[in-house]
Amino acid sequence: MKQRVFVSYAGEDRPYAVRLLSQLGDLDLSGLMDQADISANNYVMKTIRSKLGESNAVLVLVSPRSIASQWVDFEVGASQALGKRIVPILIKGENIESQLPKALQGMELVDARNASLEDVVRKIRDSIA
Repeated sequence: MKQRVFVSYAGEDRPYAVRLLSQLGDLDLSGLMDQADISANNYVMKTIRSKLGESNAVLVLVSPRSIASQWVDFEVGASQALGKRIVPILIKGENIESQLPKALQGMELVDARNASLEDVVRKIRDSIA
């Protein structure tokens, strides 16, 4: 059975999110992304909640931009309320782990800053298995 994964990220991190999802697809995981799966006609918050509800896990791409993003904060909060497995993935920023919002503190982190995409995908798969 395929795992459904929602990826939460700041708009500036979209290129990394796209590359990550292309690799996750190779591992029989499916991805949900905001712009790819939410039509402009839908009520955004309701759609995000629905997509989160359909997901088995939520990957949060952590960067200075995502930490400042109200949308990422909303997605993390909604994920917690739904009891979803959350996997924070550090993708940018020196000492970014010291700047994590309280909602992500204490979680097992995947450090992707100096890792190959293949290693990151393997760690994600292990985290959500």
